[in-house]
This record gives sequence, structure tokens and C-alpha cells, in this order.
Amino acid sequence: AYVNFMPEDEVDRVEAAYGGNYRRLLEIKQRYDPQNLFRMNQNLRPKEGLRAA
Repeated sequence: AYVNFMPEDEVDRVEAAYGGNYRRLLEIKQRYDPQNLFRMNQNLRPKEGLRAA
């Protein structure tokens, strides 16, 4: 399945879909979208402790 079509409650599958790039994508997310403004579709959730306002 395409990542954008996975149910929201399947976070583990999102991580698996990105494979070895997942950690790097989280670092990019942290740098450019720490408030999680871009959170639609299969969101890369920010690191713990950071949430959208």
C-alpha cells in the first residue's frame, strides 16, 4: 500500500514503509516543522514532547 493510504493508527507501518530513511526524515521534520503544521496524510510525528498548537 502507498504510505498516504494507510490508516492513521498504523504508525509502525509508516515507519516500516520509509525503512532506513525514517530517522533522517524525522530529523528533517524536527528542523522544518517542529510544530507539526504539516500533519495530514501519513504524518511523521514529531519527537516526544512536541505537539501542534
